[in-house]
Amino acid sequence: MTTIIGDELVESQQRLPIFVYGTLMAAPLLAWVLTGTSANASSVLSKRKRAHISGFARHPVLGSDYPALVRATESSIVDGYLVFPNDQVEWNKLDNFEGETYTRTTVEAIEEDGTQVEAYVYLWTGSQLVLGMR
Repeated sequence: MTTIIGDELVESQQRLPIFVYGTLMAAPLLAWVLTGTSANASSVLSKRKRAHISGFARHPVLGSDYPALVRATESSIVDGYLVFPNDQVEWNKLDNFEGETYTRTTVEAIEEDGTQVEAYVYLWTGSQLVLGMR
C-alpha cells in the first residue's frame, strides 16, 4: 500500500508494524497468512511483540469467528501484538486476508516496556449492526 501525501508517494510508512488484535494473534493463523502453512508458526513468533492501543474497542462480528475493531473512548484498551512484516508480499497477504470490510489506518501502540510505536491497524468499516456490542 502506498501512501500519498500531497503529490508525493511515500513508501517508507510501509515499514511500520501492524497491530493485530484478533485471529491474527494466533501464531498458526498468522503463519498461514504470511507463509501459506500453519506449520511455520514458530517462525512468526519472532515477528511479533506484545502491545496495546487506546481509544478502540474489539467486538465480535455476529455469526463469524473474528472480531472487529472500532473507535471508542480513550480509556478503552485493546491488547494485541505488533507484527513486523518483511516485505510488500507479506503486506499484500495481510491486506487480502483482512478484505474489504477493514481499512488499514495508523495508531499509536504501546509496547510492554512503555515504548510508543506508530503502527497500522485494520479498522472495521462494515456495518455496526453485525457487531456484538456490549
